[in-house]
Amino acid sequence: MPIFKAPNNDTFRANSAAGLPDGCVEITEEELALLLEQRKLPIAPPSKEQRRRQILDLIGCFNLIHLEKDWALLESERQRLGITVGQAYIDNVTYRALSDARTALAAIDAE
Repeated sequence: MPIFKAPNNDTFRANSAAGLPDGCVEITEEELALLLEQRKLPIAPPSKEQRRRQILDLIGCFNLIHLEKDWALLESERQRLGITVGQAYIDNVTYRALSDARTALAAIDAE
């Protein structure tokens, strides 16, 4: 049975390319073996800066200054209202997200 490879390197065994993703091309057993070997290669972990960027992107902050500004505003509001840290963490999704992000960034910096 012929082997087909999609543009994203997914492979399929099918009698024809009909019904397969657009751009599929037929490949040989040797090309399939090479693709499967490449999939076994270890993927380098992201750098510290990439991990920091991912955390900031997840919470919608453009940079660390933006994160700290948002944190300072929430923290001053929490103190003004006399709310405990634990209660703010439980009740306020934004407070929890920023707190978790600051903790994760501190862990990355400590490595």
